[in-house]
Amino acid sequence: MSRNIIKLIKILFLTVSLMASFSAFADLPVQIGNEEGDDASFDYDHYYDDRSDFCANDSADPEGQKGSPVISSINPQSGNVGDSITLKGKKFGNSGHVLFGQTRAHTQAWGQTKITATIPEGTGSVSVYVQTNRGESNHVKFTYLEGPEPTPTPTNPPAPVPTQTPVPTPIPTTPAPIPTPTPTPTPTAPTFSQVNKDILVPRCVSCHSSRNAAGGVDVSSYSAVMDSVTPSKPNSSALYKSVKSGGMPPGKSLSSAQIQEIYDWIAAGAQDN
Repeated sequence: MSRNIIKLIKILFLTVSLMASFSAFADLPVQIGNEEGDDASFDYDHYYDDRSDFCANDSADPEGQKGSPVISSINPQSGNVGDSITLKGKKFGNSGHVLFGQTRAHTQAWGQTKITATIPEGTGSVSVYVQTNRGESNHVKFTYLEGPEPTPTPTNPPAPVPTQTPVPTPIPTTPAPIPTPTPTPTPTAPTFSQVNKDILVPRCVSCHSSRNAAGGVDVSSYSAVMDSVTPSKPNSSALYKSVKSGGMPPGKSLSSAQIQEIYDWIAAGAQDN
């Protein structure tokens, strides 16, 4: 019996001693630092005071602005690049970013419950969400439109190609034969027989013969006439010069045709023909 009492007394003593030790430990600040003695202490009383303030602040947030932002609506839900879009919700804070997939949109206006932004480049369907220093919001779907039909650029119709009139192929024709000009017959020079018959016998022989050679001139034969003629040179022949001057025959001169006949015969060579 006495042994049990002694054990009980020991247990009570140990219990009192431990409680006294814990009480003394609680009154001392806990030293947190390295072995070199950094002056960094953790004040439990201050820690719990801060926690009390934090809890008090949470309870003082009647609008529930603490925590990640929440998107409740997006308007419009589809649109074109460059259009404006409005996000409504809560806990947006004072600043942040609106993202279309991985592309950041330009913000036009930012409020606690409403954000207006410009739709950035993109295609198809993407998730739109808000990022702030409080976290990332829920994702809402947005669809890019293909955009308005481009206004066709008026084009001028091509100028008509002028039709070329085919040039007819000339049909070869046999050229008409060039008429050979009929040569003008060269007047035949008078012969001695003609000159003798037309002029000498009727007009000259009566005065100029072998039996009666006036002035020593005899025209009764070819050989006698040639004494007064230089062949091919009428103007050097005494016969032609005497009839041309009108001196012979006396009385009535020869006609111009007769004078020309003597000239032509001499000019042609005064042939004996």
